[in-house]
Amino acid sequence: MAVSRAVAAYQPEVDGGLSSLYKSVLKRLELAEVSGELKEVIDDSQRQLLNALCEELEQGHLFEDLSASSVLSLLNQIRKFENDYPGGIFSYLRTARRLLSSFLGGESLDSEATSVTIPDCVRAYLEHPDYVKYEEIGLPGLTRCAFVLVAGGLGERLGYPGIKIGIPVEITTETTYIEHFISFILEYQRLGNERTSSHEANDSTSLRSQKLPMKLPLLIMTSEDTHYETAKLLEEKNYFGMDSDQIILAKQEKVPAFCDTQARLCIDPKDSSILMKPHGHGDVHLLLNKLGITQKWLNQGLEHVVLFQDTNALAFRALPALLGVSLMNDFTMNSLVVPRKPMEAVGAICKFSYPDGSTTTVNVEYNILDTLLRSTGKSEAEDIDEDGNSKFPGNSNLLVLKLSRYSEILAKTGGIVPEFVNPKFKNAEKKGSFKSPTRVESMMQDIARLFGASDKIGCTLFERSNAFSPLKNNVADASIKSKSGLAPESAFSAEADFYANGGRLLKFAAERKGCNIKIGAANLETFLGISYPLGPRIVLKPSFGVTIGQIAEKLSASSRISISSSSTLVLDGNVHINGLNLDGALTVSAPKGVVGHLEEDCYIQNKGYEFSPLKVMSSDISKPSEDEDADESKYSNLSYLKIRGYRLKCLDHHEVLLRK
Repeated sequence: MAVSRAVAAYQPEVDGGLSSLYKSVLKRLELAEVSGELKEVIDDSQRQLLNALCEELEQGHLFEDLSASSVLSLLNQIRKFENDYPGGIFSYLRTARRLLSSFLGGESLDSEATSVTIPDCVRAYLEHPDYVKYEEIGLPGLTRCAFVLVAGGLGERLGYPGIKIGIPVEITTETTYIEHFISFILEYQRLGNERTSSHEANDSTSLRSQKLPMKLPLLIMTSEDTHYETAKLLEEKNYFGMDSDQIILAKQEKVPAFCDTQARLCIDPKDSSILMKPHGHGDVHLLLNKLGITQKWLNQGLEHVVLFQDTNALAFRALPALLGVSLMNDFTMNSLVVPRKPMEAVGAICKFSYPDGSTTTVNVEYNILDTLLRSTGKSEAEDIDEDGNSKFPGNSNLLVLKLSRYSEILAKTGGIVPEFVNPKFKNAEKKGSFKSPTRVESMMQDIARLFGASDKIGCTLFERSNAFSPLKNNVADASIKSKSGLAPESAFSAEADFYANGGRLLKFAAERKGCNIKIGAANLETFLGISYPLGPRIVLKPSFGVTIGQIAEKLSASSRISISSSSTLVLDGNVHINGLNLDGALTVSAPKGVVGHLEEDCYIQNKGYEFSPLKVMSSDISKPSEDEDADESKYSNLSYLKIRGYRLKCLDHHEVLLRK
């Protein structure tokens, strides 16, 4: 295994320049070779690396108390890192020390900015007169997109023991996040193939040249913690309908952690290796560049790439309009942004101006925004609008990038976005020792900083209810946020918002069509200390429609639709509704290739479903409490229910399978 050029080039001028520590460690290794303690011979690259670490890189402390075998293992660990990180250990430590020095000096990526102003956002609220137009323009473009899911996280912090993409979005159909995302991509793919077939039937040469790829690719960035479980879930579920070669798993590697402001690397006490930590989701660009995948996608005729995160189910409902805005404005990069409260723990999108007259629109993390604003002359913190929201919108980490330009940037930069450090000190004033080891980090949205003056960087403002309700917090943290008037962003609130979004889209489409529609109001429900509005549980599968226009096509202008507050409605497939009066639970589906109709006199009344609180929440997922009865224990020990605090109780249900 090779080492970086910097390590290979490093040689002391004379043997006398070698440190006593290096010579001592080297002698220890050579004696261990002779005695048979080491099973491999020390090669030249390992000697060079040891030499560089003890001398120029000032990391000799790593070897002071290690056995010969542990020293060799550590050298092999760093040698592997040499191939994972551009420029290897020299580049990483040089970057770490530069960033630490800047941090201690109060500098940041945007310290040179002369002003921080509110960005120019395109407004894409559902009631906006151009919203449907945005969707109509964007939908064909989605059939020429590659999709990248940044999914490196486990659900442990949420109280869920598995990978986050394996958590159900909602418990009515128990569709997981990964299945939800894939179902939308497959629907875009179906629409693209259908459009291609229609073009070929017309035998148009000009249209034949625009033939779309048969499969839309999905790349999933995993981590050491999630890679195996992600691959296992996909294989067990037969890739949720995708072909196995459509999905690429790209594993993110970790970076060394350091324990002080001199960037001295830390030993992991568990196994005497170097302590490693995640580098951040900015690694997605590095991985895409290493794989050379963007050029392959360009060769397949793809035009945009969509980067999204793992637990925001509403993101794909907003995608058609987001891409439509990008196409109408010729944006190189477009970020989906949402309203945010002042000081809310959500990154803010800001516009910076610099002394040379240039400007850029980028994300600023919430914990440094106030300091940054005041450093540029603002006497107060964030400006507030009439609704009490900050005028600096919140970043959702849903990005649409023009693939051709993005590929050029990756080739030019190697996929390395600007990095940062965020150490936490034991004494915030003295800034001496760290509370815990830190590392160099990166964020995927900082790709915006690599584009040039000619690149149009945009942001599009959506309501949260139509685009952003992630599962980010455990029950305890969500309860605190809820009581503070902030979005809980819990499993319960994300599920409730998912249903509400389905109802809102159905109502909006029906009203545009001229239908008479009434959907029952939401009631405030409380589970595990989290109070949140919960209305009728309406699930619109992407096969029913991915845009307002498609949903409206499924409704008759003369339709009368009534759905009570306690009802559950699932619509799946090419289902046309001529009328519906629902007070209970109903699932209507049409198999692939079938156009089904609900007739005008469709009236369904039954006891339906209800959310039943889990009676006892056992602290140990694997063991029911002694107070739990047999019926409840089987539910309260399901982790995806425990993070909600309720289960679905089926009292009655009607299912309709339309065959013609």
